[in-house]
Amino acid sequence: MCGRYVLTQNLAEICAAFLATSGLSGIAPHYNIAPESKQVIVVRDRVGEGVWGWPVAPTYSPVINIRSEGMAEKPMFARSVEMGRRCVIPASGFYEWDNDGQPFYVHAPDAPLLGLCGLWTKDEDDMVRFGIVTRAALPHLAPVHPRMPAVLRPGGAKTWLEQGQLPEMPGLEIYPVGKGVNSATNDNAALLDPMAGAPQGNLFMAG
Repeated sequence: MCGRYVLTQNLAEICAAFLATSGLSGIAPHYNIAPESKQVIVVRDRVGEGVWGWPVAPTYSPVINIRSEGMAEKPMFARSVEMGRRCVIPASGFYEWDNDGQPFYVHAPDAPLLGLCGLWTKDEDDMVRFGIVTRAALPHLAPVHPRMPAVLRPGGAKTWLEQGQLPEMPGLEIYPVGKGVNSATNDNAALLDPMAGAPQGNLFMAG
């Protein structure tokens, strides 16, 4: 799954990478993006905004992750799948937690800007909302968590957006970070620092 992610690139870099345009005035870098916040997404060739979290019944928290397996058959997502309401969520990387609550940062050393596959819908207030599509984790990530976002390079976004095909995964590296990321109020570059005393490069491989 994906419960937090990072985006440090500016709007111009995002538009250039995804061959998109935007009417937004700009965005600030964020190192600890949490659910239910408004974030940039790419829909077709346009960069806009949506709230992270799929709307459900008022007494339940929004759904932040969508399993790729069988999503077209699930009533909650079927209409968006049928209508081609796919999006890409620009991200520099994302966090995962193991069973002991240890956070890890996942990124692509040779691709500073990635995209997370997503679906979007609108809520009763006509607000765009999105969820991140997940898949089984790559072998070197599975010991931390069995699920992960479906990740793509910007050049592969068209395949997902237009055809709905999950992309080939880029090479990803994972390393442990401090528990400051556990609080959504923390949002600074130090969150990406490897955890003090952790062996470097102990979990990495090409996807």
